[in-house]
Amino acid sequence: MDIYIRLDSWLAGLLPRTARSELRMVAWDASSVFVAALLVRLEDEERLTFETWIDAGTEIGRNILKHYAQPSPRCIYIVTDRIERRYPTDNTVSEIAMKLYREAMSRTDVWTKERYDELFRMIARRYPASRHLWNASVDESIYTLV
Repeated sequence: MDIYIRLDSWLAGLLPRTARSELRMVAWDASSVFVAALLVRLEDEERLTFETWIDAGTEIGRNILKHYAQPSPRCIYIVTDRIERRYPTDNTVSEIAMKLYREAMSRTDVWTKERYDELFRMIARRYPASRHLWNASVDESIYTLV
């Protein structure tokens, strides 16, 4: 599963042909629900930090975690109306993705979309931009890893 990031043509045009990239995955466990965020950063630039959220209580969310649990390399695509850039990257999140996948598969409780949205909003208030979430992700005390 590759990563596609949609940007406007102007910003995509500013990106270098080759770029350093890094992946991170963080998670929060609120006992009855847990969510994860997959983070991407290019060229160690705050403005080039992106996030996507994963609801581990859904089949799609569990499939995403299962896929990222495999240590094979990934590719990050920057797209506008077409593919503008392609950045191969190592999958540095496979260990945490595997832990999260196993946790998701072992859960017998089912949470609602409303409960997921509530936890997501709480996290989004604390980390209103991708760069805030990225910077905080180096300190494991900000979240409870499953």
